[in-house]
Amino acid sequence: MIAFMVDYQKRGADQPAARVGVVERPARRRACLACGEGFASGGPHERICGPCKDTEEWRDLAAAAKGHILW
Repeated sequence: MIAFMVDYQKRGADQPAARVGVVERPARRRACLACGEGFASGGPHERICGPCKDTEEWRDLAAAAKGHILW
């Protein structure tokens, strides 16, 4: 905690703290699980492309699953 406070004082209040142990990785090309097209994915949690998420079918599914665990 002290190291964080010292680092915070050196940076100033206007700069965010660096996240310890987090490795920033560039977006990776993955195949969309809905349409199969390649897209820039932010990580393994992102497997559906933006155009597929914009469909009415996806929005209905997301609304129906709100608050439920699907797996």
